[in-house]
Amino acid sequence: CIPIYQICNGVAQCSDESDELNCTCKSNEVSNCRNDTKCIQRRQVLDGSRNCADGSDEPCLHGTANTPGLNCLHRLLHSKTQVCDGIIDCEDLSDECLSNRMNVSMTQIHSAINGASTDSFVQAVRQWMNAIAIFFPLCSYGFDEVNCTNRHYCKQSTSISIDKSRTCNGVIDCEDSSDEMVSLCASKRFYCASKVPLSIDRTLVEDGIKDCSDGSDECPINSTRNTLFSSQSDMIGNSILRTFFWIMGLSAIIGNTVVIVTTISKLKNFSKNSATKNNNCWLVINLAISDCLMGVYLISVSIKGAQFHGKYCYLDLDWRTSSSCSLLGSLALLSTETSIFIMTIMTTQRVFAVFRPIESMNSSFGSVVIPTFVAWLCGLFIAVLPLFESDYFILSAWYPNRFY
Repeated sequence: CIPIYQICNGVAQCSDESDELNCTCKSNEVSNCRNDTKCIQRRQVLDGSRNCADGSDEPCLHGTANTPGLNCLHRLLHSKTQVCDGIIDCEDLSDECLSNRMNVSMTQIHSAINGASTDSFVQAVRQWMNAIAIFFPLCSYGFDEVNCTNRHYCKQSTSISIDKSRTCNGVIDCEDSSDEMVSLCASKRFYCASKVPLSIDRTLVEDGIKDCSDGSDECPINSTRNTLFSSQSDMIGNSILRTFFWIMGLSAIIGNTVVIVTTISKLKNFSKNSATKNNNCWLVINLAISDCLMGVYLISVSIKGAQFHGKYCYLDLDWRTSSSCSLLGSLALLSTETSIFIMTIMTTQRVFAVFRPIESMNSSFGSVVIPTFVAWLCGLFIAVLPLFESDYFILSAWYPNRFY
């Protein structure tokens, strides 16, 4: 046998579910009266008005109705949106705490609240109210906020939990910041070194756009992005290559300076020298000057590399798009192109001397001076050409995959 009020209440009490068969209650109604099977709407339970003849739908209007906890139960009964919403609705009510002597356990109530049907929820609350005289003095959490699997629990008093969708989103919602802790979000979020913003989504790391104020998202410590020449810390990543840059740069400047000085001294007796000697000295001086420019380039790059040491990744884009970098590139191009042109002139002169030795001995000084000036002009033109604002040297354009 079961009490009459448990017939057609939306919860099967009999093993064959016969207590829920042939019920006349509609989907939004339950049979909640103790002494008859009258159907009342769910919202009429604990609404402060007697809907059952015996008033069993309103225990708050009887002797034990003064228990303040029923007000909290009333709200939760009619608004399940208050369950697991991050706000304790019954945080200091003694009727929220149950002892093991009650007919319904906390586990059953949690199950009813967190996933069962409304009828099951109503049934659990009613059983709880029937035994409300037995309770613990105080609960650490309200029963409506315990064991919520879709919530993240904060260690604070105003809101003990937040929806899990609000965790690891770069915005601190908990007072203790536990919703954005590294241990919780490391797999989803990248934490900016400057903490402005606190973190970004990992899909934005190394995407060519500085999302962190300090650009640390483009230079993560565990980066797998490598270049042939540079590293995260140095513009010239290989230490051996850095050393050779210094050695070759200094050698080029010192060696070619010595060549220029000694060769010029040979031209002091210009009128007494043979035409072949004067022509050869002129070409050697110009070749030494162009090679010396390469030494200046190597030393300049080495100095910049020393300035960027330990932080090159943060300065890489700014450096490579700067006018200084462009000018150094033009200097290197001027040096190489002019050297090639001058060596071509020297080779042509020697070939001419092989086939026309007598005529080459009487060649004029202008026969090498004019081609040398042309060589410098051609080298200069090629060197400065990339500096002009033109789309000719642009092969492709890159756009970010987001615009804001």
